[in-house]
Amino acid sequence: GEISRAPRLQDLREIAELLPHLKSTHDRGVLTRKIEVQITLLGHQGTSEDYIRLLLLIYRARFEPEPTEVELSLIHLFVEIDSLNEVSIKVTCWTWMLFHLSKFEDLERLVKDVPLISDVTDKLSVAIDKLLDETANHFDVTRPAIAALARTNINEAVRLIERLNTENARDKGYSELVRNIQSSILDNPNMDILVRCLTRIKDDAIRSTAILSLLASILRKMRKEKLPNVYSGISELWTHIRVASGRLQALHMTSEIALAESPSSIDLDAMSAEHVALWHQILGDLAKIEIGYWVASEFASSQPLLARDWLSRTIEYARTVNAASESISSALISTLSLASRVISYLDVHDEEFSRIRALFKEVRDPEVQLQ
Repeated sequence: GEISRAPRLQDLREIAELLPHLKSTHDRGVLTRKIEVQITLLGHQGTSEDYIRLLLLIYRARFEPEPTEVELSLIHLFVEIDSLNEVSIKVTCWTWMLFHLSKFEDLERLVKDVPLISDVTDKLSVAIDKLLDETANHFDVTRPAIAALARTNINEAVRLIERLNTENARDKGYSELVRNIQSSILDNPNMDILVRCLTRIKDDAIRSTAILSLLASILRKMRKEKLPNVYSGISELWTHIRVASGRLQALHMTSEIALAESPSSIDLDAMSAEHVALWHQILGDLAKIEIGYWVASEFASSQPLLARDWLSRTIEYARTVNAASESISSALISTLSLASRVISYLDVHDEEFSRIRALFKEVRDPEVQLQ
């Protein structure tokens, strides 16, 4: 990086990101004092996002040894943000303040002594109302606020998303909320809020991606530690995915979660039959083969007999349909795309066109043929 120039607020803020991760109070104090010296040398350059984030990181580091001083500093910072004229900067600053307040180690004491979280939430709501009135791109301007509210006030986050001006913006808002709260929810499993957000998403692609991401996160965590009473909350999420390949992936991860939570309660034969029925609904030979191999690999560690069954089924299907490899199929599709463009400019004889038709027949995925 560039070391010839003087440090900027952004540089100091990036260094301060280390403070919450330092275990030693002494080490936090040493680094905090060094950063504060640099801030003094820079002088106050106006209330900006980097400035607010930097101060909040310092206050978090100083709260344990100096709680009273930090409380007073937070009140001063609250007044400073409230005096800003630029609404977008005010929303960003309130958002970061709300986020960092939620991260204070002794949060109960802070909330008891200085009820800033509720005050900042109210201020943020008012600022967002004004910002939404001034812009048409609701999701982009509220995304940081949704992320912060996900960690501090989920119900307020949902109310904010409901106020966004388009269905697509609301879909993205619910997806963003799920992404931000799933890790904290998994530390204290309560799937209700996640399921409600996911089922409110109207767009199939956004909903499917969010569901698959959540199930993958749950499964990763359950492979490391026991999570009680998770399956009942997410057991039907896979039914909200319409595309068969994604539906099968979601069903499989749901089954793995059920097996991890209570192996004896699962009928393996019925589960496998449900997998196979969905597999047969997948359009396109390559997609079906790819998912078949994926299911086999996913079952390999937990259910080796089912894994071998899926491997044999997929190999036999690939042999039956004489499926080309993915690289050959890609080359074939590229050739057809080029040939189609050439045909549109040239007079092509029947004999030459018959060769093109023969190539089209080799593309086994009906969706790709339509393209």
